[in-house]
Amino acid sequence: MGDIHQPLHVGAVYLDAHGARVDPDAGRSDAAADTAGGNAIVTMLAATNQRGANLHSTWDAIPLAWRAGHVGPAWIAQARKVPRTHGSPPAWPAAWATETLARAREAYSGLAFGEEHGGEWAVSLSCGYYDRMTLAKKRQLTLAGARLAQLLQALWP
Repeated sequence: MGDIHQPLHVGAVYLDAHGARVDPDAGRSDAAADTAGGNAIVTMLAATNQRGANLHSTWDAIPLAWRAGHVGPAWIAQARKVPRTHGSPPAWPAAWATETLARAREAYSGLAFGEEHGGEWAVSLSCGYYDRMTLAKKRQLTLAGARLAQLLQALWP
């Protein structure tokens, strides 16, 4: 359930050797343009220019304060406000993935990628990007938890 709500698990960016985006559906890219869902994109911390984790791992990292046992009543109340997914439960995953694909576009927006070196591209992440990512992660985790509850309720009313 968490994977279908994680933007870099659903959407990807493809880059040429110069770090420019390419559309694999347009027939002008090759396997070398695949960033493996952000695993081949090395993050550089803008403030220090130090190498960080890959972009995919950066999105996967969940703060300790958000893990089980740390979820408070306010977050639970927020999850309870998530509208029920329309349609029948077998159609829900496709709807969720489509929604998350839009979040993936947001995750990659505003990023300027460096040239490819050794199968990796570098990208500098600003504080503003981290702030946006943190909000997006919390939103997606809230949706995933609420929708898991909805699915369980649909299976065992």
